[in-house]
Amino acid sequence: MDEWMTIRRRVLVEGVSKRQVLRETGMHWSTLEKILAHNEPAGYRRSLEPVKPKIGPHLGWIAEILAADRALPRKQRHTAKSTKSGILAINATAYGTCGYKKNDRSQERSCVKLVAGAG
Repeated sequence: MDEWMTIRRRVLVEGVSKRQVLRETGMHWSTLEKILAHNEPAGYRRSLEPVKPKIGPHLGWIAEILAADRALPRKQRHTAKSTKSGILAINATAYGTCGYKKNDRSQERSCVKLVAGAG
C-alpha cells in the first residue's frame, strides 16, 4: 500500500516520468497503469466458499478423526500425507459405512487443510 501511494504521488504530483518509475521499480507497464488508474489496490474477495461435491459430506468424520489424533503422541498422529489415503485404510469401518471413494487433488487439499487446522 505504501509503495502504491508513493508511486502515485511521484508520477501524478511530482511529475516523475512513468518510464523512470518503471526502471526504478522493475514492474511491468500494465501494473503501473493499474496503480495510476486506482487510488488503492483492489483486493481479491471470494464471494462464496468453493463447493466440495465429493469430499464435502465426509469432512465431518475426517475432522473427528483428526480431533481424536490431538490426544495421541505427535509421532502417532495422521499427517497431511497420510490423510489422503491413510485415514481410509486405518479407519476401514468409516470407509465402508460412508461410501467415500478415492480422492483426487482437490480432496487431498481439503484433507491437508483439515490436518493443518485451517479446516
